[in-house]
This record gives sequence, structure tokens and C-alpha cells, in this order.
Amino acid sequence: MTLDNVLESVQSILYAWHLGTMAGPALADLILGKTSPSGKLAVSFPRTVGQIPLYYNKKNTGRPNNEHHYVPYSSCYIDIDPQPRYPFGYGLTYTKFTYSNFKMSKTQMGFGESLLASVTVKNDGNFKADEIVFLFVRDLVGSFTRPVKELKDFVRVTLAPGESTNVPFVLSSDKLKFWTADKEWKAEAGKFNLWIGPNSDEGQQGQF
Repeated sequence: MTLDNVLESVQSILYAWHLGTMAGPALADLILGKTSPSGKLAVSFPRTVGQIPLYYNKKNTGRPNNEHHYVPYSSCYIDIDPQPRYPFGYGLTYTKFTYSNFKMSKTQMGFGESLLASVTVKNDGNFKADEIVFLFVRDLVGSFTRPVKELKDFVRVTLAPGESTNVPFVLSSDKLKFWTADKEWKAEAGKFNLWIGPNSDEGQQGQF
């Protein structure tokens, strides 16, 4: 999955997983433009093996990542960008999708309740294509440390050139449950960050 040596020699990569008997016609349709690629990565691709293990739903650290520059007491590398080459959920098509108009129905949610979060997704390119939209959440305070980001939902939309659509997600308190320090499967009170975006590294954000 470390593709830096390949990237130096090619203009694009079509990564095909676990090919079946109809892989040939399917790949031909993609390469010839009869349909647009719509797959998204189910794992994060590292820049180098030295980054492994690398995954989007990691736990937080007492030495936070300082983006691209080395400073003392920071979780980063001196010689490479600490971010993955391709993050979880990454994928390209023959068009371009833009995200805007992020909304949340409320900023407080009780146990047994839910909130509605949405974005507008627009096809700004010249080809009809599918986009997979992700909903991520981070529990900022928990009886156990929580991941910096967790996938809670996703949806696939098909858009013609110039077309846009509102993509809504219903997030219930049940989706915030985890095994707590009390050995119970439940949601805990606290602050949460919420993202809607095309992959684990991008997105429009709110808090509740």
C-alpha cells in the first residue's frame, strides 16, 4: 500500500480489490469512461511503512500531531508528512464534488433523542457519477478514551453534471454508545464533534 515509488511514474492509479470473473469488463468500462469510478478506500494508505500502524480512528495522544513541522513533544515525523498518503474514505471520479451548506437541527441532544445533520453536495464536473458521503463523530469526553473520529453513517448519491442534492443524516443517541468504564453499553453526556465529508480528512464540522 506504499505507492510513492509508483506515483513518480504514473498519472493515475485505478486500485482494484479482490477481482472476480467480471473484473475485465468492469475495469474496461471505467478506463474507457463508460462509467465513473465511485469506490472509496476502506483503509488508510501510508506514505511509508514507518507510519504503520495507521488508521483514522486512532486514540488521541498527549503529544498532539503538529501537522507538517517537527517541534519538541509532538507526535510527528522529522522526515515525512505525518498524514496518510490517502486517508480512509478517499476516492476519485471523473468529476468533482463540492460540499456546502452544513446544517445541524440542534446543538443539544438528550438520551433517547436524535438530531439531523446535513450538507449540500454538488456535481461541479462534466460527468454523471456517484459520491459516497460520510458522517463522523468524536466523543470529546468519555470514561474511556475515545477515538479522534468514528464513522457513524454513510450514504451514496448519484448526481448528473451541475446537479446538487441535500444529504441528511439522522444521528441518534444510540449511535453514541460504547462499552463504558462501568462495563455498560451506553452513551455518556459530554461534548461531541461531528463531520460530514468525502473522507476522514475532509469535511464540514459542527459540535453538540
